[in-house]
Amino acid sequence: GVTKPIAAFARTASGALLLVFKANQPLPGLGTITPWDVVLFTPTSLGPNTAGTFAWYIDGSDVGLTTSGEMIDALDALANGRVLISTVGAFAAPKQGGGTLKAQDEDVAAFIPTATGATTSGTWAGYFDGTPVSGLGVEDVAGFSVDEATGNLYVAILGAFNVGGVSG
Repeated sequence: GVTKPIAAFARTASGALLLVFKANQPLPGLGTITPWDVVLFTPTSLGPNTAGTFAWYIDGSDVGLTTSGEMIDALDALANGRVLISTVGAFAAPKQGGGTLKAQDEDVAAFIPTATGATTSGTWAGYFDGTPVSGLGVEDVAGFSVDEATGNLYVAILGAFNVGGVSG
């Protein structure tokens, strides 16, 4: 029943998939999923005959994601339960310890959930500040993955780039 493109995805340690859609996607039993939301897909089979179930994971509006710039375009899941996101533009949401966490499209924020599902709660913390990286401040991080064994962050950038003297 999925008809909208996927904007971002991550595989969890259990083998489930976290998904973000580029546009509003109706899902039976869940209602309409927006580009600010993350759903959990638990597969029973993958490949040409993909099957499984969807469940709410993060309701973005519950945790401060509401503006057009806060649509999620990159996602990863850490073993400690944190969900890392990057957004298409400017981001402002409740910060761990109080106040507001502000980030840009070249940054990665960590969502620290206290409850996931249709009623989501938790706070945000900075994870990666791309602004001081030479050339990255004018780019859009459109995908990333963290190698938790090494701490390396692998980044995909939207369009042509020149970051730290490396261009593509």
